[in-house]
Amino acid sequence: MAEIISAARYNELQGRIASLLGVGSGDKGYNQSVTSIAVPIGGTVLATEMNALFTDFEKVYVHINGTTPTTISTVTTDDDITEALYNAYEILINELEDDRFLLATNQSALESGGVNSTKNGAATPWGGTAMPQLIDHEVQLSFASANARRAFFNAGGQIRFDANLNIDGLPEDTNIAKNRDWYAMIQNSGQIQFGRAATTNTTVSGIAYAIGNEDLTTTYQKIYLKEGDPSGTYADNQWYIEAKAVDSSTISFKIVFYDADVGSGGADEYVAGVLTSSVSHVRADGNYVDTPAPAYQKTSDL
Repeated sequence: MAEIISAARYNELQGRIASLLGVGSGDKGYNQSVTSIAVPIGGTVLATEMNALFTDFEKVYVHINGTTPTTISTVTTDDDITEALYNAYEILINELEDDRFLLATNQSALESGGVNSTKNGAATPWGGTAMPQLIDHEVQLSFASANARRAFFNAGGQIRFDANLNIDGLPEDTNIAKNRDWYAMIQNSGQIQFGRAATTNTTVSGIAYAIGNEDLTTTYQKIYLKEGDPSGTYADNQWYIEAKAVDSSTISFKIVFYDADVGSGGADEYVAGVLTSSVSHVRADGNYVDTPAPAYQKTSDL
């Protein structure tokens, strides 16, 4: 029987899927084009409307799961619009809303920000007596708009940070213990991942704060902190990352290597390895949902 789905019932489904796929607001919205439109109250829900709704459901489902939905389908005629079909859509919209922050691997792209920074400590030492104790790598990410920034993270996007200290072939006068401590501190941290509502890392080492894109202010906040071995000589040393919102479409990150252990008796060893700080991102780049990467600018080098 046709027209079991009234305009009001159809429009509820249409509004909910449009909030996920379209511009949306807050923690909803991928900022993509929406095919379906609301049906005028009192109007008839036709097969063309149901198929447009299917198109939008399919886009969100594939983005989240990486495969096409099997519990809903297109219709051939108006008589195919049944109560059972509506119920299937209603069940699925609840699932899509619950899973909306997920990003299927085959619908994503992992890309470099192109703003990596390297410091050869053997050529320009740091951390030692009369040397810079703190070096930082600062980058600014600019999205096309506030909605584009919000959609990037709503759709499962992350900004990712990696660091490495190569301590092979150190100069003869290098303090090996200090360089090994820095190496271990960085390696144990894994990759730092800044997302919509929190920062995480791929190991359990260090402190990843519950601060994400939604929590940023115009003042720098720490999103990750790793300190030296608390039982060792260099416990005061720190690697940390800070983030702030420059404006509604721009984020700035400061990646800091702070050699806070200054030794005793005026003798402070320097860091001589080759330090690399890298920034990348994962973003939606799928069949239907594509959130553009931000433009990167390096504002401070190590």
